[in-house]
Amino acid sequence: MKILLAILMLFAVNSDKIKINDPWMRPAASGGNTAAYFEIQNLTDKDDQLIKVEGKFADSFEIHETKEVNGKMKMSEVGQLTVKAKSTVSLKPKGNHVMIFDVTKDLKKGSTETLTLTFKNAGKIDVKFKITDNTGNDKQNSGHQHH
Repeated sequence: MKILLAILMLFAVNSDKIKINDPWMRPAASGGNTAAYFEIQNLTDKDDQLIKVEGKFADSFEIHETKEVNGKMKMSEVGQLTVKAKSTVSLKPKGNHVMIFDVTKDLKKGSTETLTLTFKNAGKIDVKFKITDNTGNDKQNSGHQHH
């Protein structure tokens, strides 16, 4: 039980504005691309926007949405993602996500990498993402992060 608590604390940052649940990203080889997925929970009475994503392990990061256009799924950069007051937005495969281009090192299953999520109102939040090839819902390894 103490080990599980220590793992969950590794993925925890407490605040009263934004809560990040289940952060994960797919493995990738150096030079390749990947995507990050997570859930954003806005705990405030005011809308907020995810306006920027940064990290030290890739050349660029973009906030993307996936939509069906003429019967085909299309992915496009959106620049920012609004999270309404007292609501939750999920970034998941085949939906909204953070696209990560040209990783500068191998991202291996079981390891973690930190992304800095910048919100218009809540500011910057450093989030540790677990590298995994599953849906990120392994409860033993899932984390909660707040700002």
